[in-house]
Amino acid sequence: MLDYLHGVYPAVKITLHAGELTEGLVAPETLRFHMRESVRVGHALRLGHGTGVMYEDDPLGLLRDLASRNVLVEVALTSSDLILGVRGSRHPLRTYLKFGVPVTLVSDDAGVSRTTLTLEYRKAVEEQGLDYRMLKRMARNSIAYSFADEATRARLAGALEAAFRAFEARRTGPAPSN
Repeated sequence: MLDYLHGVYPAVKITLHAGELTEGLVAPETLRFHMRESVRVGHALRLGHGTGVMYEDDPLGLLRDLASRNVLVEVALTSSDLILGVRGSRHPLRTYLKFGVPVTLVSDDAGVSRTTLTLEYRKAVEEQGLDYRMLKRMARNSIAYSFADEATRARLAGALEAAFRAFEARRTGPAPSN
C-alpha cells in the first residue's frame, strides 16, 4: 500500500517505525526484513527505533544502505530499554554511528516511557559513551533530516547553533569545536 501511495504522492515524506522488535518477542524469521522493507517498499526516509537492525538479513549491508541513502534512525533509548530490555552495549546505536547512519535521539511516547529528550541525551552519554561532539551532531540531524520546509529548517538550525554558542560560552576552559 505504501509503495502504491508513494507512486501517487511521491512528494510526501515517510517515516515508519521499524526494527522495534527483538528476539524473544516474536519468531526469529519475523525479524529479518522490517527495516529493509520499510525503506525499499515503504520509501521511508526516517525509521523509528531500529533496535532490531542486527536481526535483519545481511545487517551490515543494510547499515551501508541506510548510510548511503541518508535514512535517519530515530533512537529511543528509554523505550528500547523498557519495552525490549535492550540497553547499553546491546543497543545498536554505536553500530549505526560506526557505519555512518544518521541518527537522532527521540523520546518516543513520553506518556508511556516517562522520559524527556534531556534524559535521552543523558542516557546517550552514560550508557552509550557518546561525547559532546556526537550529541551536537545528533541534535543537528534532528533538524537537517526533519520534514520541515527549508526556511523552517534554516531558522531552527540557526537557533540551535546560537544555543550551542551560549552554552559553550558558559563553560570553563576551552570550548570544543564542531
